[in-house]
Amino acid sequence: MATAKIHFKPYFDEVLAAEALEKALRNKEKLKVLEILVSVNNTQRQMIRTPYKTRYGKDLEEEIKKVFSGDFEDFLVALLQTPTKLDVTELNRAVKGVEKFDAFKIFATSNGAHIQKVIEEVERQSGKDFQKIVDKELSGDFKNLILSLIETSSNKPRFLANSIHLATKGMGTRDKDLIRILVARSENDLVLIEHEFQVLFGKPLTQLIKEECKTEYRDGLTMLVKGNSRP
Repeated sequence: MATAKIHFKPYFDEVLAAEALEKALRNKEKLKVLEILVSVNNTQRQMIRTPYKTRYGKDLEEEIKKVFSGDFEDFLVALLQTPTKLDVTELNRAVKGVEKFDAFKIFATSNGAHIQKVIEEVERQSGKDFQKIVDKELSGDFKNLILSLIETSSNKPRFLANSIHLATKGMGTRDKDLIRILVARSENDLVLIEHEFQVLFGKPLTQLIKEECKTEYRDGLTMLVKGNSRP
């Protein structure tokens, strides 16, 4: 059974996509930008960057940051990150104490090969051994838990369904958590997460997004959950 929501789009032309994105960004057409970026997978989004830079002399990510702001900007920027870079950003924040729970989520929901890539990139950026970073920034049972998860990590759709639910409880929605989970898992096991969410909470994931999220940001998450056309 296919478990991804976003698949490789056939008959894709990165030059035409770059041209369409530039026009949409110039006119601040939020829905059009969403349609272009969500209709392709992460590999194809990376392919758009080169012709965009070559033709317009601008970095696509930086241009998005200039044109948009808030949760909508965060969502688009997350779409443009490689899976490794997305988790490296969150892990750097986590081990510095900005949001330690993010470290738990990354290690509890990723496979060993992906975790190794993330750790290697953190070490490359910091110039430090990851074990030394953990020893310095974390302590006690939480540090032991993270080290244990590094050794025995596996995908857990039910855990992520619960994480999505927790991100929307209480005062305000933890938008960055929703963005990271849905973007990171859209090409992996979002079908399974969606199923677990329905089982656990008795309503579709799209309904939660409609109830808890705002405007175009909500539309983008909904597009991810609905998925693009399968090849």
